[in-house]
Parts: sequence; structure tokens; C-alpha cells
Amino acid sequence: MLKQEYIEFIGFFLGEGCLSIHKASNRSKNDPRPCYQPVIQISLRDDDRKILEWCHSEFGGHIYSFHPRQMKNGYINKPVCVWRLVGLQNCKKVIAILNQSLLPAKKKNEFKLFQEFLELKSRGKRHGFQGRWYSDEELNRQQEIKNSLSSLKLFT
Repeated sequence: MLKQEYIEFIGFFLGEGCLSIHKASNRSKNDPRPCYQPVIQISLRDDDRKILEWCHSEFGGHIYSFHPRQMKNGYINKPVCVWRLVGLQNCKKVIAILNQSLLPAKKKNEFKLFQEFLELKSRGKRHGFQGRWYSDEELNRQQEIKNSLSSLKLFT
């Protein structure tokens, strides 16, 4: 049985949460290919920061604050806070909790792709003596998943 806080987190995440995959440059001298990282994120107004602090204390990650700024059209953004969780093991913990809920159709598709990405990242092994963790096929599939996940977020 899930703790009450996790049940509330699931509902909150389904409304405000975001699953994404970020492309980063690989720091390895032996492998100049890109690296893909799973990211779980929630963005809120700064006056709801306590929710993000709970996420931070429960799952780790970082909280970033953004001050108000004026847009080109004259609108002034409210202060915003972002909780961001990056990395395979951290994301797996959150996904294990979300996996215990009924997901709406759009989130279900995002969730399915994100889980496939996490599974693919979990299977990483060194290939040859070049210090590569993923074969070219595995890396191409990671990029395909990233592109598919991004396309689900487009408004049509």
C-alpha cells in the first residue's frame, strides 16, 4: 500500500510533472558520441515551493528559482521554482511509485517511452576497448525515444 504522501505526489505529478530526456555531450575522451540523460521535472509558482521541497527531500535532485521577468509582449512572469531530478537510479525510484497508478492516455504514452529508455540505460555495458557503454544501435534507439517523447509534448 502506498503512503498517503506518494498518492498525493502521483496526482500532483500527473497534473504538473514532466518526463523528458536531455542530450548532453559525452565527457569521455574515448567516446565523443552524445549522452542521453533521463529527467523528471515539476515547475510551479514560487509560492508553492514547499511541494517541491518535499520532492527534493524524498527523491533528491535540485530546486532552481527563477525571478520574474518581463516578456516581449509586456507580460511579467511570476517567480517560478523548478524541481529537477536527473539520473538513472533517481528516476527509477520515482517511476516505481508512478507505476502503481492509473495513468491518463497521454501520460501513459510518455511513461511507456520513458520506462523503455530507463531499461535501455540500465543494460549499458562496455563495448570493446574504446570505453563505450552503448553500442551504436543502443545509442540510436535512445535518440529515437528522446525524439518520440518530445513529439508527444507538441500541441496539435
